[in-house]
Amino acid sequence: MARSFPLTIRRILPILLVLCLLAGCGSGAVLDEAYTEEYEPETLGFTSVGTNTRLSGYASDKVVLSGRDVINTAGISSSYIFLLDLTAKTALLSRNYRETVDPAGLIKWFTVSLALSQLKLTDTVTITEDAKAGIGQGLSSVLQVGDELTVKDLAACTLMTSANDTAQALAIAAAGSLDAFVTLMNDTAAARGASKTVFVNATGLPDENQYSTLYDMYLILAPCFTDDTFLTLLKDAEYTADVRRESGREAVTWETGFRYFNGQLLPPSGFTMLGGVASGSEGNPNILLTLSTTADGTRYLAIIRGADTREMIYQEMNQLLYKINEIEE
Repeated sequence: MARSFPLTIRRILPILLVLCLLAGCGSGAVLDEAYTEEYEPETLGFTSVGTNTRLSGYASDKVVLSGRDVINTAGISSSYIFLLDLTAKTALLSRNYRETVDPAGLIKWFTVSLALSQLKLTDTVTITEDAKAGIGQGLSSVLQVGDELTVKDLAACTLMTSANDTAQALAIAAAGSLDAFVTLMNDTAAARGASKTVFVNATGLPDENQYSTLYDMYLILAPCFTDDTFLTLLKDAEYTADVRRESGREAVTWETGFRYFNGQLLPPSGFTMLGGVASGSEGNPNILLTLSTTADGTRYLAIIRGADTREMIYQEMNQLLYKINEIEE
C-alpha cells in the first residue's frame, strides 16, 4: 500500500523544492554575474510561486544590466565605458564592463567609505611608519610619522589628493593593520555581489594580483553615491586640517585634483558634479569616475578607462555626458 504524506507536508514540498533549486542544492553552482538579466527567475525556468506572489531579490536596488546600449558611442575611444542612470536604475552604455581591469585610484573611494563605517569623523589618528610604507613613488601627503589628525582630515586628503599614506593610515585605524583591512575589503566586496574582484592593498597602487570590473566597482561603491557624509568630503576645492606635530599645531591645506572642482574644466550644461576621482600612471591607462546630477534630480554614474592621457579622459567624459542631453532632447 502506498504511503500517504500528511496534507501539510504535501503543501510545503513544492515550496521546499523551489527554494532548493534557487539555492543550487547539490549542484555547487555559482552565479558568475549575479546582477545581470541572465539570472532573472524567468530565465531559470520559474514563473510564479502562488497567486500574486513575487520573489524580491537582494539586488532589487541595483542596476541590472542587459548589454543593450541606449546611447551612441561614436567619438568615444576609451576601451572601457560604464554609464548608469542611478535614479532609474538603468544602464545607458556599457563597454567591456565585465572585463577585469586594474581599478587603480577608484579603490581609495572604497577605502575611505569602508573606514568611515568603522570609525567616527572626530577620532584621532596618528601617522605611523606602516602608513608610510610601500607607497614608493606614488602620491603622498606632506604628513610625517607621529603627526596626529582626525579621521575626517585623512578622508578629505585621500579623496581630494589621492594620497596613499593617508589611505593606509585610515585602513590601519579602521582594522588594526593593512592586512586585516584588505581582508575586510574583500569580504565586503563579496557581500555586495562583486564576483570578479580581488583586492591586495588599500591604495590602488598597481599589483598584478589586484583586479576588478567596472560593474563590480559600481556594486562595491554603491553606498558612496547616497552617503551625504561621504559626498560632503568631496565637494570643496581645498581643505585645511589642524595637524598636531611634535613642534606644535600646524594648518595643512590640500587642494583637489578633480578638474571639475578645481576650475580646470566645466561639465556640460545642465550637469552638476557631486564628486569624482581620476587615476593613472605610466604604463597604466587612465581611469575616471564621476557622479553627477541634473536639475530634475537624476543622478548619473560614469566610469571611463583606457584614454592615454588625463586630458583625453576628461574630454571623453564630457562627450559621454553630452550624449545624455541628446537622449533627453
